[in-house]
Amino acid sequence: MRKVLLEIPLPFFHKGIPIYAYGFMLMVAFLVAITIARWRAKKEGLDPNKITDLGIYLVCAGILGARLFFIIQFYKEYQHHLLSIFKIYEGGLVYYGGLFAGIVTLFVYVRKNHLPSLRLLISLYLQPHWDLPLAVSDAF
Repeated sequence: MRKVLLEIPLPFFHKGIPIYAYGFMLMVAFLVAITIARWRAKKEGLDPNKITDLGIYLVCAGILGARLFFIIQFYKEYQHHLLSIFKIYEGGLVYYGGLFAGIVTLFVYVRKNHLPSLRLLISLYLQPHWDLPLAVSDAF
């Protein structure tokens, strides 16, 4: 798998902006998952716009939670270099942190927006998880 999928050239600079394959596939996976969730929500009689908002919140919460749990797990490496906490591009996300933050975000969003939680869970969460296979595929 290619590490850098492509590089966008910038005028007046020697190097361009690299587009990493893993990040690109992760973005495609999130877009596919949100599109499928919107389609299934419409079939279930739910507002697709609320599902899109929920998807965006879940993506953001998942990334923040994954990073936070990584920092908690490896705190000794970051205690003397606090600015390194923000260098997410150097790696450092854990799956269970993103999952935990996503579950909490889902619970808060459902309660705040008065969505039917059981129907939402059955129709959206129990769908096939398209994001993980797409994100780790060796298509490139």
